[in-house]
Amino acid sequence: MDYDGALPPFPLDEPTLGWAVIDWIESTLYRPDGIPELLQLTAEQKNFILWFYAVTRTGSDTFGRPVWTFTYRRGVLRRAKGWGKSPYLGAIALAELCGPVVPVDVDEYGHPFADRQPIPWVVVAGVSEAQTKNTTDAIRAMAGNPDFVAAYGVDVGMTRILVPGGGKLVSVTASAATAEGGRYTFAILDETHHWTAGN
Repeated sequence: MDYDGALPPFPLDEPTLGWAVIDWIESTLYRPDGIPELLQLTAEQKNFILWFYAVTRTGSDTFGRPVWTFTYRRGVLRRAKGWGKSPYLGAIALAELCGPVVPVDVDEYGHPFADRQPIPWVVVAGVSEAQTKNTTDAIRAMAGNPDFVAAYGVDVGMTRILVPGGGKLVSVTASAATAEGGRYTFAILDETHHWTAGN
């Protein structure tokens, strides 16, 4: 999909897990700035999530249930400083860690619905770990909320967040040698304009 400028509005009749992700974020995550309010996404932020989590039916399994695949495997979000990219991407990263992001079946209307990743491995990658600080600080602030800790059993550390059953969210350097072999379920590549050919 090639667009010049902002994404067009997501077609309301197209299948997406985005509605479930939006609902999870806005009903689960508190603002990372210490103000005790749930996150409220803007229309533009919601539209990006709807496109990013669009799914396509690719067949049926042996039980006749629909099999869905993601329509898009990657996305790029470019906005000016101060737009709120770090907390926004942090919210999506936490949705990938604990929220409904895997298509599993359809509801009574034929719309796809989702479940959690069984063993999520979410990474925030930058040229250095210090470069990922804006995003990881927002993630730690949201994941460290007592309600979130109680609901998902997370263990929030300075450089990683662990969930019961083996899931994790970590920051990594973008070095090809250190990242090789990682079976990531979701990755945020931060500040890629600073990356070199080796990254």
